[in-house]
Amino acid sequence: MFTYRQLVELERTLRPVKVLSGYIPAEVRDPAARQIWRKELDVRLAELRAGLANSPRAQRASFDRAAERLGEHLAGYRGALRAVGFAAFVTDDGVQHAAPLPAEVPWLVAWGDGIRVAPYLRALKQLRPAVITLVDSRKARLFRYRGGTLELLETIRAQAHVEPPYHMGNAPRQGFKPNTRGRTGTDAAQRELRAGTDRMVADVVKRVVELAGVDGWMLFGGTARTALAAAASLPEHLSGRVMVKQGLQVSSSEAEIARHAADGVSQLRGARDLAEIEALLDRSGAHGNGAMRINATLHALADGAVQELLLTPAFLAEHPDEAEAAVRAAMDQAAAIEIVSDPAARRLDAEAEGIGARLRFVAHTSGASATMS
Repeated sequence: MFTYRQLVELERTLRPVKVLSGYIPAEVRDPAARQIWRKELDVRLAELRAGLANSPRAQRASFDRAAERLGEHLAGYRGALRAVGFAAFVTDDGVQHAAPLPAEVPWLVAWGDGIRVAPYLRALKQLRPAVITLVDSRKARLFRYRGGTLELLETIRAQAHVEPPYHMGNAPRQGFKPNTRGRTGTDAAQRELRAGTDRMVADVVKRVVELAGVDGWMLFGGTARTALAAAASLPEHLSGRVMVKQGLQVSSSEAEIARHAADGVSQLRGARDLAEIEALLDRSGAHGNGAMRINATLHALADGAVQELLLTPAFLAEHPDEAEAAVRAAMDQAAAIEIVSDPAARRLDAEAEGIGARLRFVAHTSGASATMS
């Protein structure tokens, strides 16, 4: 599967080229329906071919070659596509990119200039990494969860320097009282063990921040006290990406860790998206730096005013042409693009037709000019 940068590069390279773009919802729960996607694909390709009946002969021949190349590539899949979604971009020269996707995509088969990139962005969102940390007073195990896959990265252990009581192996010093000295030695050992845990937590926090990078999620589990201490030690500006996950234990199996990771990431993503949408609704208006609904957002994109484009899965499915135009324009002005999740998606669908944008400056609705806010 492509990274965002690779997707942008391919889109720019193939923009002047006729491309057959195909998105297939590939997850099949009924074993009897494993081949149904082939029939649906054939129907959609036939519809495209019929729509090209009045096109120049060379274009029809180019489409037929691209469809043939796609069929050759998919011939290797005997049954289900073994993924949640599938994407392919094919020219008459061959398959430019084809990959299973870790996210649901709407059915889309299109022939035209350049690739259809909008549905791919939803799948890219699933590749945003999460660092999962299981920690107790003695050690921490760090995992990476991305695209449904869990990977153990490293283990960090507490280092405590506990010295035995002075008289161990020797005769007690004059005036030594066993109970008093024993308590003092035990207290010192416990203090050093706590100090070792504190040093480990500091090392863990530093490493988690490094691994999470600029956009990764951070989930903590294990012993509640230590997990809470580690999460609380993170810089304040990262709080929106952090969760202490209940039920995530040091003894959890990898399958349980992955299940908790998926749930925690979904919660964090949903909260982050909802905050974005609420802020957008607050900013939108005659003099605000937000745009809502199709027309206003497209005008803002035409002005080059968009800092972040927000779309919903329903908008991608119901308005594929407008979604594609918006995404391409956002890419051209290096704007961030986010396909928001529920409950934010439901709110954006209900109040803004499923599309909105955070602006760099206030764009006039005519799209002709803009003023700095």
